Amino acid sequence: MGASDLHRMRRFTLRLTWIVALGYMAVVTALYLAQDRLIHVGWAGPAPQAVAAIPGLTEISVESDAGYLRGWHRPAASGRPTLIVFHGNGGFYWRRLDAFAQRGWGILLVPYRGYAGNPGAPDEAGLMEDGRAVLAHARGVLGLPAEDILLYGESLGTGVAARMALEPGGWRGLILVAPYTSVEDRAAELYPWVPVRTLLRDRFATDEIIARVEAPILIVHGTSDPVIPVAHGRALAALAPETKTTWIDGAGHILPVPTVTRAIAEFLGTG
Repeated sequence: MGASDLHRMRRFTLRLTWIVALGYMAVVTALYLAQDRLIHVGWAGPAPQAVAAIPGLTEISVESDAGYLRGWHRPAASGRPTLIVFHGNGGFYWRRLDAFAQRGWGILLVPYRGYAGNPGAPDEAGLMEDGRAVLAHARGVLGLPAEDILLYGESLGTGVAARMALEPGGWRGLILVAPYTSVEDRAAELYPWVPVRTLLRDRFATDEIIARVEAPILIVHGTSDPVIPVAHGRALAALAPETKTTWIDGAGHILPVPTVTRAIAEFLGTG
């Protein structure tokens, strides 16, 4: 190979390196700009028949700094707790609410800002503010004592529920269904070639706070969850050794309704 051939090869290698580098930077930039949309998929709200199917469920309005958030409430039967539901980024599985109602449990579900037609744009700080607004509504407007309130989170909502458990009150319990250690950890697993720990704005780091939760904790997770692997749930349980756990063998991200409901009933000591 002559000197001119070597020169052409070096030029080709340099061009190829630049093309790959620019392509990588373009993809990383696109992911950085789209991270809010990737985390907050959004939720259009339930069909009217889904709401009507749950006896006693009525529409309410909760004041947040983003505006008035539309939500739903069902009073608990005498002596039963109320579950404040912090939903995932794709909404909520309404069949589960029906199962809660059949147990006589109260329900308070208020979609976050930017979800289900509510005002505002979602981010971590905003979701936490919405969570505090819902707790204030539960305590102040609905008059629910903290010892009758279960903080219930699913998927993305587990990070909100765990943070709300640190709010003063003395809550009945914290239930985390398909939780993550942090959104940052899960993003790093999904995009190992991207410096997500540097670029991610919203971390939702449940692993950093769960040991400080004083309320009893229940974690429910499917062992075959492809969205949030069960390793995340197991890691959180290890960080809070008194946590009760239900690992559902072979289950994915949408867990079977009877199993979840039964796990909560056993956690409450009501079978």
